[in-house]
Amino acid sequence: MAFVKPDKKKEGTKFLFYGYAGSGKTPTGLSFPNIALVDSDSGTNFYDLDNVVVNSSTLSFKELNDDLDELEMDDELFESIETFTVDSLTRFHNNMIHAMNKIAEKRAVKNSRDAEGEGLSFKEYGKMKTYYGEFFARMLNFAKQGKHLVFIAEQKDQNENSGGEIKKIGVMPDGQKKIEHDFDVVVRTFNDENGKPKGLVEKDRTGTYKIGETVDKPNYQLWKPAMDKALKGKQRKKEEIKSLKDVVKDEIEVLDDGESLKEELRKAADAVIKSGKTDELKANLEGAVGTIKYKTLTELEDIKKALEAVKSIK
Repeated sequence: MAFVKPDKKKEGTKFLFYGYAGSGKTPTGLSFPNIALVDSDSGTNFYDLDNVVVNSSTLSFKELNDDLDELEMDDELFESIETFTVDSLTRFHNNMIHAMNKIAEKRAVKNSRDAEGEGLSFKEYGKMKTYYGEFFARMLNFAKQGKHLVFIAEQKDQNENSGGEIKKIGVMPDGQKKIEHDFDVVVRTFNDENGKPKGLVEKDRTGTYKIGETVDKPNYQLWKPAMDKALKGKQRKKEEIKSLKDVVKDEIEVLDDGESLKEELRKAADAVIKSGKTDELKANLEGAVGTIKYKTLTELEDIKKALEAVKSIK
């Protein structure tokens, strides 16, 4: 990939609405056009679903990814979707914590420790962060194809430890830490003294509102002009957008100094030798990298060439 001149791309807008129960989050999420709804809270039955094209009530990221696979395979249906609404992200986060706690309990039992007192390790928290990151990266690819993202979350207290005393300093979305950084617009929903739904704008890259502004009844129409502007640009094709797994694979090849590829090369070469094709192996390696001593290769490109040469032997 090289630097190129700026070329405006069509891109969906990413929203996070969070607040306490009954503050109007779900109606806000349902106000957007042509929705693929992920209704993990099963809380939309009493609302107007005219904007919903398809619906999934899954409670796990794994099942959701399967549902998204199926949706992407139907090109006509996928093209008809303008918005992906997830209601709520908190439910997925909590379910993931429950699953990790079960894993921790099993670990405790295996090591003869008290299961109830077993906490999550840094590694397990890291796994949850990675799992969510992979899911959001997939959703981000949808945004790059011009789909809007609307995530709903519950709110929880934001606390800090001050001299050994836990103090509440505000509220925050109940989900992975710092998820607000992933979105273009972040709004905290609440009801005023008359019970009217309001929204406090905490972030707005679209420039529609200033941070700290309060809006009445947050909904799609308030941001529609900015969203339409963001959709004016070149349409990316699916194959043009690199997935997170592909990016990570490329980075691993560099960061581990080719160790994974070296091991793959060794195993492939051993298999060829066992098949009795040693002469062909030597010829292919000599032609590809100028030596038959494949175990001494250090340059990543040479290792790749050698591996390709070995794999070409049938």
